Amino acid sequence: MSALTENSYFRFMVLTLGYVAYLCVGAGVFVAFEQPVESEYKRKLQDATGTFLHENPCVDPVKLQGFVEEVMTAGSKGIKLEPDGSSFTVWNFASAVFYSVTLVTTIGYGHMTPLSEGAKVFTLFYALIGIPFTFLFLGMMVSLCNRPSQRLLDWLIKKLRKKENKRSPSAQEDKFNNLGIHIVHLIIIALIVFTLFFVIPAAIFDKLENTWNFLESLYFVFISISTIGLGDYVPGNEPYDSPYADYRSLYYLCCTAYLLIGVGSLLLLCETVVKIPQIMGGIFASMVPMTDSSTAGDDDDDDDTGSEKTDITSIPFSTYNSINSDQPPQ
Repeated sequence: MSALTENSYFRFMVLTLGYVAYLCVGAGVFVAFEQPVESEYKRKLQDATGTFLHENPCVDPVKLQGFVEEVMTAGSKGIKLEPDGSSFTVWNFASAVFYSVTLVTTIGYGHMTPLSEGAKVFTLFYALIGIPFTFLFLGMMVSLCNRPSQRLLDWLIKKLRKKENKRSPSAQEDKFNNLGIHIVHLIIIALIVFTLFFVIPAAIFDKLENTWNFLESLYFVFISISTIGLGDYVPGNEPYDSPYADYRSLYYLCCTAYLLIGVGSLLLLCETVVKIPQIMGGIFASMVPMTDSSTAGDDDDDDDTGSEKTDITSIPFSTYNSINSDQPPQ
């Protein structure tokens, strides 16, 4: 086994241990926060049940438990009753479009689930085709949005490196300057995405959803466009007395459009982040001393790939910029 392979396995083991430790720390923090709240909810539920049975001794506790389970099952499928006993229609065209988007984007709130066997079977095939189709659609959206992002990066390079050209920096300093420009570009893109697709939508949901505050709205926005989709907060799910009660279908369609654009904006941000490790790799690679020809020859004997090695630090910065631009490298 070559030294390169041993190093790769060692780094993977370290990464695995770090990842497991990260998961364990997260689990410990969640348990510390949630167990006391869960215990308090259980106590309140037991007290409410005991009070109800005490005030209504004619009610059978077993039948009451069955009734509560029926209500909870119906609620998990989106069916809720208003105080007068009526309920709005869960499955209409607008809500079905909203459900379809949460399905193919893998958000999957779980607030609406197919009730019929036919719809369950159709969901399997629809998602099987729709998920890669959605990835293709979002990929093209990000590609189009990446053009103005690249123009912004080119403008930053032109403005921020104008002063450096007079000083004729060394190649090492030049790489650090390039990294700084990419970090400035990332911060600008992050601020735009966070403002347009996190803060402003959260403020809108705060006004439209009666039971949400701004923090809960911001939490919903992040959980949604990151496609986590826990389903504890779902827009348009209030059965009565809501600002959008008379425009529920339009509200669903607007939320659908927001989810698609929001997921695309987050992908654009991720693509902007991806550019930085490539520059970082060039910097750190240039810090590693080059081996002499005899050592390189010995390493080549142990390398079973037989492929040529490319020094990424020798690639001009203009070539890197041209990767995501429409112009050929200069």
